[in-house]
Amino acid sequence: MYETTAPRVFVAVCCATFFCAALTTLDYLVGLYNVNGPDHFREYAFSKGTSIFAFAWGAWVVGFLIFAAWPWTALHRRGHRTLLVAVFAGALATFFGQFMLSTGFLTACVRNMSSSVGGVQMWESGSLTTAGWIRAFNQSLITLVIGAFAAAILWRIAYRKV
Repeated sequence: MYETTAPRVFVAVCCATFFCAALTTLDYLVGLYNVNGPDHFREYAFSKGTSIFAFAWGAWVVGFLIFAAWPWTALHRRGHRTLLVAVFAGALATFFGQFMLSTGFLTACVRNMSSSVGGVQMWESGSLTTAGWIRAFNQSLITLVIGAFAAAILWRIAYRKV
C-alpha cells in the first residue's frame, strides 16, 4: 500500500510541471533553431526561452489542476496507487486534454477562422480539415508521452510504500 502527504504532493506537482515546461521549452527552442538558423537562435533563445518556459509552466499547472487533479483524487481514494495506474492515468489525461485544446472543444473557436501550418490548411471556416485532425491527434500522442513521464515523476515523489 502506498501513502502520501499534502507537502509531498505539492513538491511532486511542482517537479512534474517543471519537467513538462522544460520539455515544452526545449521543443520550442529546437523549432526556433531549425526555422530561423543559428544566428537568430543565439540572439533570441534566452529571452524567448524564458518567456516560453514561464508560459508553459503556468499552462501545465492549470492543465494538472483541470485534467489530473480529480482523476488522481478518485483513483487515490479507491486505493489505485501503483506506478502503472499513475502512468496510464497521466497519459490519458494529457492526451484528452491536448486533443480537446487542439480541436477547439475547450476554446472559443471563431466561426470563420481559417489557418494553415507550413502551407497546409488546418482550419477552414471554423472547422478542422483532415490535416487538422491528424495534426491534433499527433500532438496529443506527443503530449501523452510527456504526461506519462510526468505522472511517473509525480508518483515517485509523492508516494511512499507503507
